[in-house]
Amino acid sequence: SDNISMHGHQRDVRSYLSQACVFLLPSFREGLSIATVEAQAAGLPCVISDTIPREVDCGLCRFVPLDSSPEEWARQIDVLATGEELLHVDLERLKKYDAKSTCNEVMELYK
Repeated sequence: SDNISMHGHQRDVRSYLSQACVFLLPSFREGLSIATVEAQAAGLPCVISDTIPREVDCGLCRFVPLDSSPEEWARQIDVLATGEELLHVDLERLKKYDAKSTCNEVMELYK
């Protein structure tokens, strides 16, 4: 409770992401996690479960099996939060998720 707070639904997600050290998403089932893409766009390294599609990785993701121990999850978070290991965002991969690219892709589908 000293390190985690829940804020419910927020409109200004970027301001919250900018205050974080790591984005954590342990999920049993997840489609393409737009929240993970947003976190990477904000420069946050992401520790996410290996159930999430690899397509979400724009260079800042660390995939961890859900059945890994809590200590392993904590270790992965620590490595990224402390800067012990630096990941780098792939801007070209990130660009494919921006509104313009997505719109163009949809337009091409309907041509």
